[in-house]
Amino acid sequence: MKKLRGGSASLILLLLFGCGREDADPSRFPIIPFPAAVEAGTGAFQLDRETRIILPDSMGEQLTGLVERWAAGGRDAYSLSLPVTHGEDPVNSGSITIRLKEGRSEGDATVPAGMGLPGTTREGYELEVARSGITLTATGHPGVFYGLETLGQLMESASVGDGAPMMIPAVDIDDTPRFEYRGMHLDVGRHFFPVSFIKRYLDFLAAYKMNVFHWHLTEDQGWRLEIPGYPRLTEIGAWRTEPDGSRYGGFYTAEDVREVLAYAAERSIRVVPEIEMPGHSQAALAAHPELSC
Repeated sequence: MKKLRGGSASLILLLLFGCGREDADPSRFPIIPFPAAVEAGTGAFQLDRETRIILPDSMGEQLTGLVERWAAGGRDAYSLSLPVTHGEDPVNSGSITIRLKEGRSEGDATVPAGMGLPGTTREGYELEVARSGITLTATGHPGVFYGLETLGQLMESASVGDGAPMMIPAVDIDDTPRFEYRGMHLDVGRHFFPVSFIKRYLDFLAAYKMNVFHWHLTEDQGWRLEIPGYPRLTEIGAWRTEPDGSRYGGFYTAEDVREVLAYAAERSIRVVPEIEMPGHSQAALAAHPELSC
């Protein structure tokens, strides 16, 4: 759960991905991208230091970890305790209850690193905010993640600071992405970005419910991917001499790549690597000139 800024970026994303009903009021529920269906309720839920998160006993380790990471973000941003427990909450009194739709198993509910697109059906969720509590119902890992991101945006808009109770307006949200492929591209071939920047980039993609990270790993100006059998690609191809004589470059080790894949999978993001051959391959040819014609 990240506290985001940037009005122009928000406007562009709202125009690109907004698909809510005409009678919905984005000013009252500032969610980006705007959900497929939003119906305002009556009253508000008071989210405070007594609020807890309840998961079903059947929820496995991966989804539990997802919820706990989200709760930790709430603790940091809003000084809330948000303890995560397992059990049943039939009256939904003063808690955030997360449920999986019937017939789903833990195996169905996760997105393994490096696998294909999760599909819009599994990305759907229902979020009900009432005076008595909040209920999030989803099909699997992507839906739970996106539902929590939406709740996080509602919390940010309702935050008043100074320890005052957070009043989240009552609302029923039924959301499924309009597009199956929702991605952003980052060119690290021309300009190298460290893993810390990649993670921050993935955080922003996840906050706006994008599910594909297009990682542009090779270019004429630099080869960024370590391949153990071809060390010259990074020893030579990952570096260049700038006009002022300085040496510029860098590359990602196999461990770096595994770290990025795992971080992306936790956020329901698929990583699509771009490795250009034979075009845009001057960095590779600098390392292996024998391949040039």
